[in-house]
Amino acid sequence: MFSYAPFTALLPSVLPDLRAEDAINNVSRQIDLLYQHCYDNNTGLVVHGFDASKTHPWADPVSGASPIAWSRSLGWYTVGLVDSLEIVTRLYPQIHGRGEALSILRQRLNELMKAQIRIVAASATETGRHALWQVVGQPGAEGNFVESSGTALVAYALAKASRSRMLSDESLVDSAACTASKMLGDLIEHFVIKNANGTLSFNGTSSVASLSGNEVDFEASLHYGTLDEALTDDSTT
Repeated sequence: MFSYAPFTALLPSVLPDLRAEDAINNVSRQIDLLYQHCYDNNTGLVVHGFDASKTHPWADPVSGASPIAWSRSLGWYTVGLVDSLEIVTRLYPQIHGRGEALSILRQRLNELMKAQIRIVAASATETGRHALWQVVGQPGAEGNFVESSGTALVAYALAKASRSRMLSDESLVDSAACTASKMLGDLIEHFVIKNANGTLSFNGTSSVASLSGNEVDFEASLHYGTLDEALTDDSTT
């Protein structure tokens, strides 16, 4: 969704014939369609994706959704949502604060921020890590691992939503800022590596996670591990 929503929101600024209201309506519709199909009642998060035809073995027969929330897809979706709202605020003051499309985007953002804050708090309580795990809803489960790119994306979204006053009340603003700060601290402590030549490395990113296979379950989502693990594996070429 990051590839679609923010860039669609930007288009009226470079295409004079495209009305900002029409672009934002399209953004809101796509964001909300994914939210409705991929919403997970157990966590309040959105799962990796869905199959509109509902023909894949992993697709829920009613919604078409995949079964598990994975950190990086959750992160990209959230960043697309928060960046789109920022673009509207900065570029289209004439529609900022008006209309059903913006109301839907703000509602989805606030719901998702609350769920993400809860899941990071659960990770901290259960594992001592202020981070997102590859299988987001099961922190500390055997075989699961903290996924750095998804953690970074969600930390960015929480910080921007808090700083830009996109959230519904002051307590949520404060919680989002606090959670983002703790997530950043976790990333710096565990994944930022200072190299001898003065450069930095960022480890802990999942090497691959996709819905291309027939079986998409807990074990499948963890199969490839993290990129830094793969790069130290003797079998990797």
